Amino acid sequence: MASSYSSRIKLEKQGTGENANTWGARLNTNMIDLVDAAVAGVTVVDVDGQGGSGVTLTANDGSPDQARSLGLRMTGTLVADVTVSYSTRPEKIYFVNNETLGGHNVIMDNGSTKVTVTDGAALIATNGSNSFAIKDFESGTRLAFNQNTAPHGWTVITSASHNGAGLRIVNAATSGAQVGGSSEFTSAFNSTITISNITGATNNATLTGSTDGTRLSRLQIPPHNHTINHQYVPDRDDDENKNTIIQGGSTTTSNGNVGENGNGTGQAAEHSHSLAGLGEHSHTGVSASGSFNLDVKYVNFIVCEKD
Repeated sequence: MASSYSSRIKLEKQGTGENANTWGARLNTNMIDLVDAAVAGVTVVDVDGQGGSGVTLTANDGSPDQARSLGLRMTGTLVADVTVSYSTRPEKIYFVNNETLGGHNVIMDNGSTKVTVTDGAALIATNGSNSFAIKDFESGTRLAFNQNTAPHGWTVITSASHNGAGLRIVNAATSGAQVGGSSEFTSAFNSTITISNITGATNNATLTGSTDGTRLSRLQIPPHNHTINHQYVPDRDDDENKNTIIQGGSTTTSNGNVGENGNGTGQAAEHSHSLAGLGEHSHTGVSASGSFNLDVKYVNFIVCEKD
């Protein structure tokens, strides 16, 4: 049986009884070296001037090619985006680095689904008919970076609303607009803040109004007693030795010792008193001043969006 080749990275499969005495050399060059390239090899692909017409990666049975390598370095100067096609057969992962000049994209095409590689590197998987980018962040994701320029694959946000702004944490469900406020960070937090209270003039204030008299009714007076006591004197008649008790406006008498009281009368109902005020008064301001330092130490961040 004649030799055949694997479907994914095209390694030679020895036919039974074939290549007697030469299989060792074929094993080294047509299998071991090719496996080495597929696992760890990096191939430079020059796509210079190929905008529009595109490039197809070479794919050879049992011999070195471009499509078998793990890493693909795309080089050259582009005048437009370039499409790089490769075999629809391999199920494979590629590490693609767009090193081209000119600021254009490399579009990896393996069927219906394509992957656009901007400036920098991308990890791409193919299932034999489509390509998929293996990403750490989705396109459009925004993050803050403590550096002066955007990292590869990110674009810095240069909106005036972001410049000099502080960071506020909000509930995403009710955050509304992503920016707000008007005072720039270093304007609100500067080296010296001074507060002064200037002495003010003394002004007279007059309260005006009328005072209404309020008479307490019987229902408004709390229960109470008034007792009139006197010393018991022998040889006086009983009427003269009685205590006099005034209860709720009526007077009664009773026999007994000094301080004997009867039941009181009256109820603790609510009543009101009108506000009355007439006259002048004044308030005098006192001069005072002071300052404090709000020169906050800060670290600059830029906000970038994933391409």
